[in-house]
Amino acid sequence: MKTPELFDSLLIESLADGMVAISPEGRILFANHSFLARSGFRLDEIVGKPCREVIRESICDAGCPFTEVLETGKVADRFDVEVHRKDGGTMSACVNFTPLRDLEGRVIGVVEVIRDITKLNELKDNLKKTSSMYRRERIKIRTILDNIPSGVYTVDQEMNLLSFNRSLERITGYLSEEAVGRKCNEVLRSDFCEAGCPLKRSMRTGETLRGIEVNLRAKDGSVVPIASSTALLRDEDGQPIGGICSFRDLREVHA
Repeated sequence: MKTPELFDSLLIESLADGMVAISPEGRILFANHSFLARSGFRLDEIVGKPCREVIRESICDAGCPFTEVLETGKVADRFDVEVHRKDGGTMSACVNFTPLRDLEGRVIGVVEVIRDITKLNELKDNLKKTSSMYRRERIKIRTILDNIPSGVYTVDQEMNLLSFNRSLERITGYLSEEAVGRKCNEVLRSDFCEAGCPLKRSMRTGETLRGIEVNLRAKDGSVVPIASSTALLRDEDGQPIGGICSFRDLREVHA
């Protein structure tokens, strides 16, 4: 039986969006595999460096909301941002800036979630820990995961919910403790639960599906339009152990 901590680690490394945690001083604390793959950097090259030297966005000199997010604790978004890679190439991205909070709710940095609006890489899950760093890494990953603006959940091979992040609690109205352990179709109740479920398709075929728009029902019965991405979830040995789904709330877009 895989531990929830292992699923958290796999989950953060499986996200299709690039994600970077930044200290209050503007230095890189952590970056997920997707960011590293797109940027061309190795993690050991960037930890501790100023974020503007690594992420290199077109808003670095003017328009970056980092200080505002750090001081106010409020989320900010920037659209059509040009991001430069290590090799000089660029990509167009939507960037979400979210306050990074510790377990007591204090702002301890900023998380940037960088969504490539031209192409999404396949989800990855290759984070490995050493036993001496296990507890510290688990707390850090859990904190970052709960600050991701997208709703994210994982299921086992029988479609039982294994994890349910904080943004998903906000979107659905269910607390994690109410959802984990139940069948996902009992909680999310989407248009595709009975037939054509994209997560089941990813788990069956191994393909990654992105940007699929569906409706789910929140706890109060309201309809929530979302854009979802699904993928097969694998353990550290590459063996299938379930599925992962991340989605964006489209209610503001459709308003």
